[in-house]
Amino acid sequence: MKYTEQTRNVVNWQLTQDESLMQKILQSVGRHVANEASRAFHVISNMEGYAGITLDDVEQDIRLLVMQLCDSYNYRKGANFFTYLSNCKLAGTFVSRIARQHHYCNVSLDIASRLPANHPAKLDTVYLSRNHVGPAHKGFQEVENNELRQLVREQLSHIKSPRLRRILELRYGMTKSGTCHTLKEISVMKEFKVTRERIRQLEAKAFNQLKSNLKLQELLND
Repeated sequence: MKYTEQTRNVVNWQLTQDESLMQKILQSVGRHVANEASRAFHVISNMEGYAGITLDDVEQDIRLLVMQLCDSYNYRKGANFFTYLSNCKLAGTFVSRIARQHHYCNVSLDIASRLPANHPAKLDTVYLSRNHVGPAHKGFQEVENNELRQLVREQLSHIKSPRLRRILELRYGMTKSGTCHTLKEISVMKEFKVTRERIRQLEAKAFNQLKSNLKLQELLND
């Protein structure tokens, strides 16, 4: 089978994680992403509580889905990447995730409020409070208090990567200025210069490390 340049870029990206290759991949599927985002936006904007969501928000999240699919794509199965991408039905997948996340967020608010301050699941509340788009967002802001921020600050030393630590410091106002920066603001900073989606991935990776450390502490204390 003859593989397209796009497919070769995806395979090379899997091997090298080269950001320039990911930019080429996203550019090559730009029209498809725009069409899928438009379809998803039409559905989500009519859902109760999602009137404030923008087409740009949806497009950014659809691009994140594409990046995740780049990870899971296997050229040995005989299909070019774009065929694989088309079969994944991005719009439908995104709408389903939004619906599940909305349910999870509303349920987890009640659960998180009953947990001890140093419980690993508390970190999920902090993370989602910055990344969830929808009606549960304001509720998360109420739950995310100084106690939770202090928990993140105390656990920062357990993250070995200075880059990951820096992202959390910028996101949660742990710098001298005390300013909480958005994903987009961090992505264009000179020390990063990557996509907004990549910053979100790195933030999620940092939180997974924090949670792993808290779980280890729980085992040692038992």
